[in-house]
Amino acid sequence: MGPISSGFQEARLLSDNQMDQLCQDFQEGGVTDKLKQALAKLSKPNLLSCYQRINSLHDQLHDLQERFGFSNISNLVHSTQIDLQQVHTHTNSCIQTVLV
Repeated sequence: MGPISSGFQEARLLSDNQMDQLCQDFQEGGVTDKLKQALAKLSKPNLLSCYQRINSLHDQLHDLQERFGFSNISNLVHSTQIDLQQVHTHTNSCIQTVLV
């Protein structure tokens, strides 16, 4: 399940970097239009590389699919990608709650 872990790890690093950048850019406090724009941008991350890492699970589990008749690889990948998006959405909601 390495691709799932690496996909979530990359998403965590992406969130950490975005939060650090946001804190550096807006240390003085107060809700401004620039902060609102930055938060809006933060809520629409580019998770494509995270999804691609998770999607590589198809290749790794292909042998299991053939050998044991495991047929839910696509469902596993898809549900994991949805979970990743939900985690990122919840993280952004927490950040917005703290900052606004």
